[in-house]
Amino acid sequence: IARDGADKKRLLPDVEPVYEQKLLRRLTGLINDLGAKNEALQEAMQALDAMPADPLTQARHCRDVIFERMQELNLNELASFLSDGLGVAQDAVARWLGSSS
Repeated sequence: IARDGADKKRLLPDVEPVYEQKLLRRLTGLINDLGAKNEALQEAMQALDAMPADPLTQARHCRDVIFERMQELNLNELASFLSDGLGVAQDAVARWLGSSS
């Protein structure tokens, strides 16, 4: 995206790469959001590892914290952005998301 914007600017110096900037802002926001949610999930997993070996307490933590963090770490918005915003084929996005888990 950045290369496309730079190419546009080089070919047409008086034209701002507004579309490319918009895409980069949105993609950066999605990546930052996913990073924060992933960190929260990792912290919840570390908390589980640090808990006493009480199955009931661990199960409650999984139910109340870990599963919730997993739900928050939903990749649908990123997949939608990749397929709609960038024109990436949906089957390629599905393959990538499937291989990234």
